[in-house]
Amino acid sequence: MSSISNDVASFYNFFSENYTSYANGSAALGEIIDLGSNIDSHPFSRSDLKTWQAIQNSIDALISEKKRRKDTAPLTLLDVGCGDGVWAIRIANYCLSNNIAVDVDCVDLSDNMLQRAEMLFLAYCDSLKASPDLRVTYTKCNIIDGLGDSHRSRRYDLTLCLHTVLNHVPRESLKICIRELVEHTSGFLYISVKPPFSRPTFYAASMSEVIRYERRDDHLYALDLKGKFHIIPSNLISAEQLRELFRPHPISYDLIALDMMLSRFMPDPQWIGSDTNEMCVPMDSLLALEAEVSANPTLLDFANHILAVIDARQHR
Repeated sequence: MSSISNDVASFYNFFSENYTSYANGSAALGEIIDLGSNIDSHPFSRSDLKTWQAIQNSIDALISEKKRRKDTAPLTLLDVGCGDGVWAIRIANYCLSNNIAVDVDCVDLSDNMLQRAEMLFLAYCDSLKASPDLRVTYTKCNIIDGLGDSHRSRRYDLTLCLHTVLNHVPRESLKICIRELVEHTSGFLYISVKPPFSRPTFYAASMSEVIRYERRDDHLYALDLKGKFHIIPSNLISAEQLRELFRPHPISYDLIALDMMLSRFMPDPQWIGSDTNEMCVPMDSLLALEAEVSANPTLLDFANHILAVIDARQHR
């Protein structure tokens, strides 16, 4: 791997132990799978719920196609930058609950994150009453160098590249990564990125873990509470950049704003640390404002994340 990739892998290895609680507001398996269970105590989970609803719609479309073709093959999922595997578990759980077998390939730069994904999948399987029709692999992979041989021979019904994976990719390598993701997707591809005017992030831990923080030259420079200094790529990606990256490919897509207002008016300490100046806004008013602002495509770069929902079925 390149030195840049090693920096990213080391960073996520370092914070892997508490990553699930940070990213999901809980490490409890039931709460991880049921996104609505902690939505009131963790406003940020509304963005995850919005992402999940879009993914669920795609899975439903794929299941309908399979039934129409009388296709009994498992639904195939590639999770690039899988982290702790939570999104893959949600998808596997939904497929299995609909009596659809599923094959999952989890890939990540971080050995520790892959181990965490395997641990959570084992816990999920143990929680089921019967042995699930589920196959899962875990592979260390750097998307900048392309997928491994075992993945390059396949095209997936569903591909994920969520939550800032591409923000750690150098700008000059983004075209290669997008091409790789599109070429190996036969159904739907989901990508989410941090845009230029999103709120600051420490990526793998709360901002309360940071003593000093600076983002410049497409990198994040941060000193944490334990005195460890971190330097990792932090390449913010605009909506227009995404459109340019998608333009050469025979795909259709939608760009969706995730969290335009919620974390600005109701910051969650799990993500940004305690904020004594946080404003108390009635949730109904805030959700109405969120819906209104999110519908404006000219404001995408002010979202906390941009979600790209890509239909690659015409690429079959």
